[in-house]
Amino acid sequence: MAENYALTEILKSYDRAYYWKSGNKAEVDFIIQDGGHIVPVEVKAEKIGHAQSITSYRNKYKPAKSLVTAMETDDLPLYLLWTLKEWLGKQGTGVRG
Repeated sequence: MAENYALTEILKSYDRAYYWKSGNKAEVDFIIQDGGHIVPVEVKAEKIGHAQSITSYRNKYKPAKSLVTAMETDDLPLYLLWTLKEWLGKQGTGVRG
């Protein structure tokens, strides 16, 4: 349900959202293009625990921006995902989440 909500909010600001899968080992929920940046977004329902898939993506592709969102986070909480485009714009590069 959290991923469906996230997709709905992402598509309000972005034309498309993709996902990334690396064999059977890793899968990132959403990949979006924000200006000149490809941004992986991992969605967790409550707390951010293990985010191994996005860590794998980060290690492989070294994105300038990325986000792990959940209801409880110090970055962009799931319930504020409707502000993602604005939030990414304020972050510059090096967003980790």
